[in-house]
Amino acid sequence: MEQPASHRETPLLQIRPPQIPQGLVLDIGGGGEGLVSRIVQERACAVDWSLSKLRGARIHGAKSEWIACDGRNLCFQEERFDVATLWFSLAYIPESGNKMQVLKEVSRVSKPEARLSILAMTLDNRSESFTFRATFTLPDEFESLMNYRVRGRQTQNLEVIAEALEETGFTTISSEEYEYWFTIEATKL
Repeated sequence: MEQPASHRETPLLQIRPPQIPQGLVLDIGGGGEGLVSRIVQERACAVDWSLSKLRGARIHGAKSEWIACDGRNLCFQEERFDVATLWFSLAYIPESGNKMQVLKEVSRVSKPEARLSILAMTLDNRSESFTFRATFTLPDEFESLMNYRVRGRQTQNLEVIAEALEETGFTTISSEEYEYWFTIEATKL
């Protein structure tokens, strides 16, 4: 039987984020690197539970709205957003029940037919911690090097997240799976 590794790390990956549809964008876990805010600027409302992560993202000069709140209990009215993004934030929510609650809240605050963009790392529950390393090339060709270190002992893959989306009022439009990560584009029913 294979022994679990205490820590796993990806090679340095090259990622070009997908285009973000027009409209008001809710970026869950938008602190830290602030990728979505840097791309869509004032169209983004970046939320993160960590005030220090939000402060860190603001150094990039994006003109977004920055709000500290818990994704499990979003502080917005129903059906406010045209687009929601969860770019590499789901792995920071290791408990599956909490992930479901975040997705329910995203559904609640998204307009009918709103688009959802997920970029997420594939986690297989075999290590204590996991580091995802990537260089993101933004639309203006600026490159941003990121290292996401998350708790292990969680299972996260395309199938699990697609199923959770169906249970929370979204339908998958397209998805792509890579060796260490995946994407899902969905719409609210």
